[in-house]
Amino acid sequence: MTMDLCRAHSPRLAGPAAAEPLWGAMSGILGIFNTDGHAVDRHLLASMARAMSCAGPDGQCQWVHREAGLAHALLRTDGVVPPTPQPLSFDGVTRAVVDARLDRRAELAAALAVAGRRVRDDASDEQLVLHAWHAWAARCVEHLHGDFSLIIWDSLHRRLFAARDRLGIRPLYWAKLPGCVIVGNVQQSLALHPDCSSRLNQQAAADFLLEGCLRDPHATFLADIRRLPPAHCLTLDGQLRLSCYWTLHEPAPLRYRRGEDYVHHFRHLLEAAVADRLPRGPVSVLMSGGLDSTSVAAIARRVAGAQGRLEAHTVIHRGLRPDAEERFALSAAAHLGIPVHFLCADEYRLCESGGSICEPACDALGQISNDLLRRASRRTRVALSGDGGDVIFLYPLGAHLRRLLARKRYAAAARDLAHYVRAFGGLPRPLLPRLSRWLGLGPTSPDLRQWRRTDLPQRADGRAVAEDWCRAQAAGALLDPFWPAVFEQEHPGYTGVPVEVRYPLLDLRVVEFVLAIPAVPWMLNKHLLRRAMRGLLPRCVRLRPKTPAGDLIRPRLLRGDMDGAGELQSQQIHTIIDARRVGPPRPDQHPVVRDLALRTVLLDRWLAQRQPRPAPEMGVFCHA
Repeated sequence: MTMDLCRAHSPRLAGPAAAEPLWGAMSGILGIFNTDGHAVDRHLLASMARAMSCAGPDGQCQWVHREAGLAHALLRTDGVVPPTPQPLSFDGVTRAVVDARLDRRAELAAALAVAGRRVRDDASDEQLVLHAWHAWAARCVEHLHGDFSLIIWDSLHRRLFAARDRLGIRPLYWAKLPGCVIVGNVQQSLALHPDCSSRLNQQAAADFLLEGCLRDPHATFLADIRRLPPAHCLTLDGQLRLSCYWTLHEPAPLRYRRGEDYVHHFRHLLEAAVADRLPRGPVSVLMSGGLDSTSVAAIARRVAGAQGRLEAHTVIHRGLRPDAEERFALSAAAHLGIPVHFLCADEYRLCESGGSICEPACDALGQISNDLLRRASRRTRVALSGDGGDVIFLYPLGAHLRRLLARKRYAAAARDLAHYVRAFGGLPRPLLPRLSRWLGLGPTSPDLRQWRRTDLPQRADGRAVAEDWCRAQAAGALLDPFWPAVFEQEHPGYTGVPVEVRYPLLDLRVVEFVLAIPAVPWMLNKHLLRRAMRGLLPRCVRLRPKTPAGDLIRPRLLRGDMDGAGELQSQQIHTIIDARRVGPPRPDQHPVVRDLALRTVLLDRWLAQRQPRPAPEMGVFCHA
């Protein structure tokens, strides 16, 4: 048996006693699997792996054996604990590269013990994943909870297995090329394979322009590279197969006699979700002045204690379009006793971000988020986000009332409406424009399909939820392809910033609890979260009404950010959309058309500058 092991060394830091769990890293992962019988070219693997330096700047290792090659790039998220070396193997037969942060570790360890595999208390998440594979093979993913993408090669049976977590928080891509299959979580590393063309996926480009994200969960902007959807597995054992292992089902209803029991249970789950995502070193919170992110900060402060580990980073506007975020963020930070750092975004111009090699920027102001992460990276490798709160608490009062009226439950509808008015002092503001639309008085949005030149693909994720479920709207929003796109564009492989973003409000223990309890009153106006934050947040923040972000585009157009943007640089964009009819972004356009015009500029600039870039050099390679 011949092997080739290449390693880029990084200094090892002294770790704590072995009794502590090893939760110290995230990873760039990559695999090449030749289906034509030829041995993997280790120089090609190393070249592709170097493109993962953005996701793993702290060291690389590659393993090659005959027709299989695995590569790992390390991003240390905990400077205290030495990371587990990868590719990882227990028996020399099965090897894995894993990017994982697991929840419910004790539950997994107990299940492994029942299956005959006893694991140490200090086993790393990567080791637990490989133990799960040895215990349950492809069904291991049914026992894994948290954020993960993984690639496993069984050399005895010549079998490849790859999988992505349930909500798609960690990315994973693959391509079937002549004579090989490649898999990895950094798209640009796959794009460096010589047989992977740079041909544009025009259906995906049309999706992006008209919908704002790719509606086909399998698609990327490159025709040869596919995205593995959330909760999916890929298997190669002579045949290549994709399968979905999970969807969000309606949980069994949970009812308590006392209202406080809902609050205590929710706070306990949120504390567990935050604790599982806290590194032992410094951590940042991406905190606005709103309820969701300040709640995450409050729980993190409660769990971490007064050790000076926590700091907040907040985007504000002062002169361009003054907002209240600075005042509310200062109030929350002072109450929690944590420092807060402000990034004033007034001077950021539209369409400054060019996106990545493989994808255009999806947000005309995306550079702001990237720079916020870059500031956080000066002190920490982990940032907590409040994303997800608007989804899991989604239960529009209008939809609820329509459901009750359709079932002729008039008394219940009147009772719940009166309950809302008493609790919150009037009708919710979002309900008023809906009432206008029901009466035919509200404005209508233009149909963007009139400008397309290609047909949009049908949605193909196959993870629908039952329409008669009272929380179907929230569950459907959670499974929408929009969210994996958000997670992927905050991944270090996309941003190029060595910071891992974690999402406590999207912990499935929290999600399933919120979907199981009575929607009224707990979901309305985030009543449950506001009650849970009593004593943890200042009253002005805890009771702050939901505040739309406001129009950050129009003031920038009025000051001339897009002057001269009318001349498109790429001819290819005219095969996707009638760009001349759309026109350049203007302050007097309908916001929907204006957003389409901005995305047209973003896609055009990406198409015009798209050139293959050499993989960055990293590390010193040696043979072992």
